[in-house]
Parts: sequence; C-alpha cells; structure tokens
Amino acid sequence: MEDLNKHDKEFNEMFIYLTDNKYFTEEELILVTNINGNTLQSLNDCIYSRYGVRDLESLKELKQAEAQEHKFLSSKR
Repeated sequence: MEDLNKHDKEFNEMFIYLTDNKYFTEEELILVTNINGNTLQSLNDCIYSRYGVRDLESLKELKQAEAQEHKFLSSKR
C-alpha cells in the first residue's frame, strides 16, 4: 500500500509540474492518462511524444540547455 501512495504522489507531482510549467495543458494529460492509465510511464510517453526525450529529468536538462543557448545568442547581439 505504501508503494501505491508513493506512486500516486510522484504521479501527481509530475502532472502538476508539467502543467504548471506549461509543457502540457491539463486537458491533454487527462486525455492521455484516461486512455493509458495514471502512470509515470504515461506522462513520460507524453514527454517523449512532444519533446523527444525520455523523462522529466531529461526534459529539464533540455530546457535548461535551450535557455543557456538563448541567453548566449542574445548576448551576441
């Protein structure tokens, strides 16, 4: 039972992170998780489909690298 609660907490935290940071709308994630289940894998599949990376940590790294590149290019102007 404790593992299930941990899973639910991780799922909810990731869902909220993805919507709060505008990676997905709440409606998009609800649709996918209604079809594929409320699993971390379903959320990771969404990340892969849209951004081409496998998980939330990779998405954060990608976005950080993009921000650094944008900052670098802006400073060259």
